[in-house]
Amino acid sequence: MNWEPSIEKVLHNFALRLIVPSKHYSKVNQYVNNNNLRGRIRYDKYEEQDYLKNLRHKDINEKSLVNKIDIKPKTQYYDWIEDYLQSQFDFVCADNLAEFERHSEMAITQNGLIKFKKGKHEKDDRPHISRKENYVLVGTTKRKLPL
Repeated sequence: MNWEPSIEKVLHNFALRLIVPSKHYSKVNQYVNNNNLRGRIRYDKYEEQDYLKNLRHKDINEKSLVNKIDIKPKTQYYDWIEDYLQSQFDFVCADNLAEFERHSEMAITQNGLIKFKKGKHEKDDRPHISRKENYVLVGTTKRKLPL
């Protein structure tokens, strides 16, 4: 099965975020606040924390989206990215609609139908979303981001 297009749809916006170390946080806030960026920016403040290792989910479903991706192993943000993906993107990759419907929250089909918490559903088949040249995650041909 090829889950790459569905996973790209779910993680695309996350992959576009900036990770801002705490030592640069004030400068980034100042710049973003004082300039017209002519677009949208989303960033997360990064603080190295040991407690993340203890809070990780131990029982991730074997069909979880998290188990279908590899994070670049030597990135300094590896633990933060792994924890964030496990806590926010623990979608079950359902092999069929019956399995998709059985899961009360957070499921995805190979065709890109996404079920979020609290009954929200989404499927985005706009042509530019599905084009591989617009993917931001690691593709089969070259690496773009540390995920």
